[in-house]
Amino acid sequence: MLELPDLHCQTIEDANKIIEYCFNVLPILAVVIFEQDVNNDVMGILMPFGGLNLESLFASGTDSTASESGSKDLKITKGQLRDLTRGVRELAQVGVVHGDIVDRNTLLKPFDATAAEGCQGQNRLVLVDLGCVAPEYENDAFALGELFIWCKERSSWDVSDLRKVEDAAQVLKDNDDFDRALSILDDERDR
Repeated sequence: MLELPDLHCQTIEDANKIIEYCFNVLPILAVVIFEQDVNNDVMGILMPFGGLNLESLFASGTDSTASESGSKDLKITKGQLRDLTRGVRELAQVGVVHGDIVDRNTLLKPFDATAAEGCQGQNRLVLVDLGCVAPEYENDAFALGELFIWCKERSSWDVSDLRKVEDAAQVLKDNDDFDRALSILDDERDR
C-alpha cells in the first residue's frame, strides 16, 4: 500500500491526488469483498475514472488519428513518458514494485482542471493493477522500456524524438536507470 508519511492532508481526496501525482498510480478507493465463513473473497475494487487503457485506445482508435503512413497515432508525448518514468522511479524509491507495467495497465487519464499542480494541462499516463508480479516479469524499469517501444511503434514523432524514446527505453531495459532515462527524455522544448 502506498502511504505518504509525514504528510498532513486535510482529506482522503487530497492524499489520493498526491499519490496519483507523485507515483502516477490511480488510487484504490475501496475493496469489495464477499464474506464467507473464514474466507473473504475479493469481488472487485473501486477506483476513480482514469481513462481508457492504451491497449483499448489503440484497438478502438479512440483519441488516436491516422498518421501520414495510414497507421494509428496514439498521440502519446515524450513529456507523458517522462512523467510516467518519474512516477515509476518514485515507486521504486519507496520500495514498491508495480509488477505488470504494460499497455493494458497504463491509462491515458484526461486532464482534470482540479488535478495536482504540475500536470501542465495535458492528459497523463497513470498505472493501475499493482501488487502481483506477472509471470516472467523482469522488473519495472525493463517493463517501462518495453512500454516505451510499444508507444513508439504507435505514435508519430519526429526522428529526434523517436531516437530519444528508443535511447531511454534501452537505458531502462539494460541499466534500470530511471534518472538517465529522464535526462534523455528531457529537453528545453518540452518545458
